[in-house]
Amino acid sequence: MTEQFRFPPYAEVDAALGRNGSLNRAAEVHGMLCGLLSADPALSANACLARLADEIADPPGAVDAELSHLLRQLHAATRAQLEDAGFALELHLPDDEQSLATRTEALGQWCQGYGYGLGRGAGAVVSGLPEEAREYLEDLREIARADFDADTAEEADEVAFTEVVEYVRAGALLVFAALRVAQPQGPSNALH
Repeated sequence: MTEQFRFPPYAEVDAALGRNGSLNRAAEVHGMLCGLLSADPALSANACLARLADEIADPPGAVDAELSHLLRQLHAATRAQLEDAGFALELHLPDDEQSLATRTEALGQWCQGYGYGLGRGAGAVVSGLPEEAREYLEDLREIARADFDADTAEEADEVAFTEVVEYVRAGALLVFAALRVAQPQGPSNALH
């Protein structure tokens, strides 16, 4: 994967969020970012990051230089992935070395963040999405509530998890494309 598509390390983003008093995890923040960028593809980096900082920081908007830098990297990679003609979007989740329970929880957090970011940025436009995209958003609500209780994961569980991640990834690209068609293109810097 080229440098423009590379995320900052998951653990670094997670740790920086914690040091900034955020209750959000890296997966949820990435989901919010994907939702915001999907809702308004013309949203400038500064406006997008300001919205994100208002949501994740305590007090709102107050992020230190390290987290600001990591969020800028995450934003740049996410925007490049969403706009890539090769469907390069990846979900920013913990590494495969983490337990399936940890990764499942993070996927649920990503889905919650995505729904929140999309709703915050697109609002009423979401109701005008094609039926397939609306069904996807309903599915995300269910995935966000998913839980994994087993102490050890079976190979079938890993395969199922991989399939769900792929479904979430492909659906996010579908919504991004549908909203891009539905909205006029132009600079958007509003901070509502």
